[in-house]
Amino acid sequence: MEESIELRVEGGFRASMITDWSPSMREQIREWVGMPHRKTILSRFALEKFFNDAKWREVITNIRTEWEARLSLATSENPAPEWLPRMVAQFDLNNWRAERHPKGMRISFEPPSNLPQPTAEELERYEAYQKLVLLPFQCSRILKGEIDCSEEQISDWWNQLTAIRRIQVPQDREAFQNIEDALCGIVAVAIVHHREWLAASLDRETEAVKILDEVGQNPTGRFWFVEDDFCDYKWDCFAAWALTALWIEAPDEPHLRQAVASFALWDREIVVDRVMRVAAQRRSELGNHFEQLLSHAIQYAPAKHRMLLGLG
Repeated sequence: MEESIELRVEGGFRASMITDWSPSMREQIREWVGMPHRKTILSRFALEKFFNDAKWREVITNIRTEWEARLSLATSENPAPEWLPRMVAQFDLNNWRAERHPKGMRISFEPPSNLPQPTAEELERYEAYQKLVLLPFQCSRILKGEIDCSEEQISDWWNQLTAIRRIQVPQDREAFQNIEDALCGIVAVAIVHHREWLAASLDRETEAVKILDEVGQNPTGRFWFVEDDFCDYKWDCFAAWALTALWIEAPDEPHLRQAVASFALWDREIVVDRVMRVAAQRRSELGNHFEQLLSHAIQYAPAKHRMLLGLG
């Protein structure tokens, strides 16, 4: 794995693709991805050090001086990076205000008036990033129990469904940003963590089922360029979680049985894993229904493997 990472840094994209997908290698990768430091946003870490550590503050202040020099030398032929003015402003203590709060001190950033304002295109791109990347990532963390989601939050997200559907994703970003990820993520959180809130409105329940059905009928392309990725904030993982939760409520319902059976044979192993883990939590309640699902997944696993290898 270390060799793979090193090759990626050197720019060998195809060489960075891991071909050893043994259980031990997958476990090593999961452990690496799940390391505590990888859950910390680098920009937040740098700001915390800037505020709380005098040595770090001195170092960052010296670097900011170099950034300011770069801005002063910018020309139309050699412009400074778009993000640099805001970076300079963020690491200037004069642009931060502290105020007392019931839980301690609240520090807020007040950008200077001369800070370049984002263009309409940049704002649109940022909004799309928030809704199609950050929001699904939040949904994944909520479903895994890492963070909470209030009823106010899910209600706000639900009200954004129409706006999310209207987002136009550039063709070169379609493999990385999909409206289906956000839609299914919101639906999954509503079904798993706010079932009563969802059931209180027939319109909301109908909309949730409609979204899952539409995405299932027209699935988007694969996110990663590897055969067996385990990215868990994509539409299929969300849909599998949501539909399995619904199937547990009505295990004899034909459409739900078919949907869960399909995801139990999905080409991404993390989706299969999600179906089985969610169902296993209610194994005693499901009884023979769970045994049938498990048998189904095991029975057809060899055939699925041969199909993925192109062996027919």
